[in-house]
Amino acid sequence: MKSFLSFLLILSLNVNANTSGLSITFDKAVRMDPIGRMNLIGQSTKLTSFIPLYTCGLYVPHGRAKFKYILDESSPKRIEIIWQSPLGFDTLSEYFNSELTNILGEEQFIRKKRLINKLLSWMKDVKRGTRISLEYYPDAGTRVIIDGEKKGQLIGAEINRGLMRIWVNPDAVNDPFQKELLQKASTSQ
Repeated sequence: MKSFLSFLLILSLNVNANTSGLSITFDKAVRMDPIGRMNLIGQSTKLTSFIPLYTCGLYVPHGRAKFKYILDESSPKRIEIIWQSPLGFDTLSEYFNSELTNILGEEQFIRKKRLINKLLSWMKDVKRGTRISLEYYPDAGTRVIIDGEKKGQLIGAEINRGLMRIWVNPDAVNDPFQKELLQKASTSQ
């Protein structure tokens, strides 16, 4: 029993961000119209029981890699997600529903369920390697792009605030996943 527990401990220490076998790369900069150049400031892998669910990259406008801008809900952002789990849509749907329920609260989640279902319907064909881009425009909502194809836009302050808080949440600045995602962010004013 001791050797089995030792094996599990060693295994858990050797888990890295890319245990899925997928080649995970993000461009150092992307263009988000009409904002302009967006720079990659970090990437992080979401694990469930030591198994990668997805890896995501966070992009912010050029010259805006400071916490005060990144955590500000009136600042544009781009989250790029590469789905790593061999489990497809059901797992993704369960993850988004759970995260948004925690962030929005049960009552607000129920009120926004139509928009959440719309978002999830655009992701119904997710599989290992699928790229999901969420481009947040403070005054216009979140544009959803799957594998380079524009799927639609979510409009509404609460749903967009909740969606972005899955990855960039002022209440979770000490979360290891978020810390890694924000690794190049500056704390200076």
